[in-house]
Order: sequence, then structure tokens, then C-alpha cells
Amino acid sequence: MQRCHRYLGRLHVPILGDTFRRPWEGELAVALPKAVKVDILLLILWHIWKTRNGLIFERQYSSPVDIPRRVLKDIDVWCSPYKKLRLEVQAWREWLANCIL
Repeated sequence: MQRCHRYLGRLHVPILGDTFRRPWEGELAVALPKAVKVDILLLILWHIWKTRNGLIFERQYSSPVDIPRRVLKDIDVWCSPYKKLRLEVQAWREWLANCIL
């Protein structure tokens, strides 16, 4: 759980109060398009969950940097259905890529 807190903190996702239970309702420190906010944050949470399961059930260790890399890969794969929101998805992708530098 501490790794999850550190990772979300690194992404500037607020983790105080009920916002931690619903991070898609929180505000980020940077101004990013809201049109795909829920999609991207759920994708990040999905990869945190998958990484957790890999550690518990398959004893696969992943570094915190592996999670955003996997998210970026998924964004590249599924961005085609978001043709109308391409610029919004790209802004989120760039932000996430900068978080792992």
C-alpha cells in the first residue's frame, strides 16, 4: 500500500481523505484535459492492481517505473478509438511520460 501511495503522490494525484478512494474526482496539480481524465486514471489504477496481483500471486516484482511504462504502452494501443480526443489523450500521455523521467 505504501508503494501505491508513493506512486500516486509522484503522479500528483491527491491521496487525502475520500479522494484516495475516488482519485478520479480529485484535482491534479497540473491543468490536463478533463475529457479523458477518468479513462486515464482508471487505466493507471488498473495497472497498479495488475502489478499488485503479479506480486502476490506470481511473485513478480515490478518497479514503480514499470507501471507508467505499461500505461503508456496501453495508451498507444487504445488511443485509436479516441480520434476526436487525440489531443487530450496526447496531453495526458506527455504528462505521464514526464512523471517517469
